[in-house]
Amino acid sequence: MKDLIECIRKQKQRKAIGPDGMATESIIHADSRLLVHLSIMFNLFLEARYVPPAFIQSTIIPLVKLKSGELSYVNNYQAIAISTSLSKLFESVLVNLVTSSADCERYQFGFKARHSTGICTKIFKQTVDYYVNRGSNAFLQFYRF
Repeated sequence: MKDLIECIRKQKQRKAIGPDGMATESIIHADSRLLVHLSIMFNLFLEARYVPPAFIQSTIIPLVKLKSGELSYVNNYQAIAISTSLSKLFESVLVNLVTSSADCERYQFGFKARHSTGICTKIFKQTVDYYVNRGSNAFLQFYRF
């Protein structure tokens, strides 16, 4: 509960509403009984290592990069994902829980303050391009924790 309350206090207000139709303010100003249920639900997610697909839905919208630029130019847009309020809160709780002083943390992109997976994707693409442009093969392996 303590972690949850701390994360709720950090949530930004007046943000776009996600596919669940629930504003962040409804969580911020909620009764403490809701917080108990959210805490139980988040703990169950962690214990079961499962999050329902409906919980992690998001809406992708285009956002203009340079408003004074050419609005019909496709590269003048970036896609952003509008997540549900509850998933944003859950991610915030995870960020607080996933801390490490290990050296490998500098290579971690997800669930780390001021880092995005965009950086990771760029590095990945550059690495693959490096090897492919030199006539080598690039192999990738995904694994689940």
